[in-house]
Formats: sequence, structure tokens, C-alpha cells
Amino acid sequence: MRAKGPRSTPLAYISSVPDAAPSLPRIAATDDNSLSHTPGTVPVPGSPLVRGKLRGVAREDAKRKDKRPQGRGRGGQRPGPAANIDDRGFRPNVAMVIHNPLGQVLWARRKGGHDAWQFPQGGIAPGETDEQALYRELREEVGLAQDAVRILARSEGWLRYRVPPEFRRGRGEFTGQKQRWFLLRLLADDGAVNVHGQAAEFDDWRWVSYWYPLGNVVWFKRSVYRRGLLALAPALRLDKPAETS
Repeated sequence: MRAKGPRSTPLAYISSVPDAAPSLPRIAATDDNSLSHTPGTVPVPGSPLVRGKLRGVAREDAKRKDKRPQGRGRGGQRPGPAANIDDRGFRPNVAMVIHNPLGQVLWARRKGGHDAWQFPQGGIAPGETDEQALYRELREEVGLAQDAVRILARSEGWLRYRVPPEFRRGRGEFTGQKQRWFLLRLLADDGAVNVHGQAAEFDDWRWVSYWYPLGNVVWFKRSVYRRGLLALAPALRLDKPAETS
């Protein structure tokens, strides 16, 4: 299914935002998203099938990064990711939660044929502010201009997650991402969303309920997704997701 023009989204994904999300497993949340797990939390999946699938996503992503056109960003140039990694190995990044009038959020599928879905996100280049990076990545990844959205809320401080060593693609001292999360109200029609641009990293998108991504993003991002969505939820007057005892 391709996102071209107005969406004819499957009914399974058109659901109004609930007062509270369905019960979800309790996810261990630490400042840097430690990969260890404790009893009662979601363990790290270790099956060959899961790891093989994620390695395929990483390889496809590396190929796309190598082919992305230069000349974007401040001064007509966009430094590589390694140019802006801090002394702990974290690269600054913006995460975009784009919502429609029903409170649903834009959920995009990465290229590569691995059925991996996530929020749009992208690195902050040296010399950029987080808002400049936000609007640049917004146009590159989902084809939206600055005037097509309105910022409703943003997270305070950095929200970090570690990328497992086998998925780091030889980035030297790279450890993971430290993110600013933004909640954006889509002001344009659905047809303005375009994930098929030259620099796009996605091949499809849909609207999903606000808490849906917590149980459907790749496992090593679940903790940071929980913290990011919890930080932004008050702007939409949403309850916290239910916990399991």
C-alpha cells in the first residue's frame, strides 16, 4: 500500500484516541535505555529471527545514508553523523509525533521490506538548533513544509536510547541517540504527507492511536518511546497508558 494523495486508511487503524491505552507490559525506563532487563519488565528478544530481521533493517538504513544527497542544511552542507556525537557517544536527534484532529499519530514504515515502523526522526547537524533540524527533517522524511504543522509541545532535556552494538554500522564512538521529542499538529490535509521524496527513509504511512507505537516499535526504542509519549501526552489531555502488575 502506498501513501499517495488522500489516504484510504484501513479501518483497523482508524480509531479515536481512547481515554487510556490498553494494558501494556511494564517497560524498564532509564536515562540511557539500558539494554539489561529486570523481572517484570519486557526482556530483550534474542531469537535469531528477530535479530536477523533487525540486522536487515540496519543494513538497508546504512545503504540509504550513503546515497542521501549532500548540500542540505545550514550553509548548503550537511556534516556526517559522526561530526556531532557527544563524549558519551550519543548523537543529538529530533523525534516528531505528528497528530491529526482525531488525536491519531503518523506512523511510518521504513524502507527495506522488513515491516519496521516508527515515528519520523533525524539527526541535528552541528550549528543547527533543534527546531531547524525539526523542520528540515520534516520536509525530507514526510514532505511537510514548516507552515503545514504547529508545535504544541516538546520534551524537556534529552531522552536517550542505546543502539545495540550489532546495529551500529561502524560509527566509531557512536552509542545511541539523545532526542528532543516534538508534538506537532498537522494543519494541512493528509494529501500533503509524502514519504516518497528523494531523501525519504519510508515507503508507507498510516494513522494510529496515540499509545499504539509503544507495543509496536523495535524493542530497543520502547523505553524512549514510552518516556517521549508520556512527556507529550498532557498537551493532548491523554491519560497515561495502563500498567500491568
